[in-house]
Amino acid sequence: MVVLRYKGSHGTTEGRYEEIVNKGFSCGDGRAGIGVYFWAEGPLYIELARAWCRFKAKTGGYKQRHVIIIVELEADEDETIDIEDMQIKNYIFYLSEKLGIDKDNDTGISRVYDLLFDEWEKTRNRIVKMYKVRLAPPPNTGSFRYPMKLLGAPLCYVVRKAEIITVISVQHY
Repeated sequence: MVVLRYKGSHGTTEGRYEEIVNKGFSCGDGRAGIGVYFWAEGPLYIELARAWCRFKAKTGGYKQRHVIIIVELEADEDETIDIEDMQIKNYIFYLSEKLGIDKDNDTGISRVYDLLFDEWEKTRNRIVKMYKVRLAPPPNTGSFRYPMKLLGAPLCYVVRKAEIITVISVQHY
């Protein structure tokens, strides 16, 4: 069995960080299914987490100081799905068509991803602990501008089983 290790960043508030310290990470609804979202390690992964915090603060979601959590994720290769694989993307499209999902509706899109993982787990008898997917960066806030035309959408790791997360460092700002 091949063990995969990835590093990522997660932006949150001081209050939520305290919850994470006391209870661990908890999965929640997101743009690509239920999970905990991390920006993949790279030259802009910390800035992406900060931009997420600024976006949430601007829209009224984050009213406290912000925290960037750097983590290591570890899962077996067969417990990880690369959503960027074209066969998987095509299947996601097929599922959305079959279910009549509005492809611009975040709730519907999230439902398609969750159904994909349910099917994957049933047919392969393996739990999907994490997956990799490209998501649009947070809307431009402050001076940070993600170079979308140059790099395409940034890669996220979405964790479905929090036991694979190890906190490496924390930055309060």
